[in-house]
Amino acid sequence: PLCCEVHPGNTFEGNTLDGIVDRIGKKLSIRRFIFVADRGLFSFDNLEHIKARNGEFIVGLKMGTLKRDIQEDFYDLSKFTWISSELAIRETSLNDDRCIITWSKSRADRDRKAREDVLEKIKNTLSSSKPLTKKFITNRAYKKYLSIQ
Repeated sequence: PLCCEVHPGNTFEGNTLDGIVDRIGKKLSIRRFIFVADRGLFSFDNLEHIKARNGEFIVGLKMGTLKRDIQEDFYDLSKFTWISSELAIRETSLNDDRCIITWSKSRADRDRKAREDVLEKIKNTLSSSKPLTKKFITNRAYKKYLSIQ
């Protein structure tokens, strides 16, 4: 790494990239840079900002932010190359960018457990004699599993 920056804990990461790329360009005389970040910095605007400065990137992608048809294609395990029964990879593209997708049994198990836990909480709340509260209905973890009529 050439440099790193630390921001206050209450700073939304997605809005910090513009300044970082510009400061790195002014601070260092480099011919090529590859920006590496977790999915907290992922946005198409951020990627365009990096590309506009002739930068490259390796970033985590939030699959849930993609359109449903793209998600369904990306989750199609028949298109993956299986490294072992525990790990599979797939290389594809998204908006002319190279995209490498991984599937791991341990992550799939963890995600399944998290979904089951949320669904169990919803079932318990719905079966209780207490009336539903606005907090329950607006709980972000619950929203994708509920249809309110």
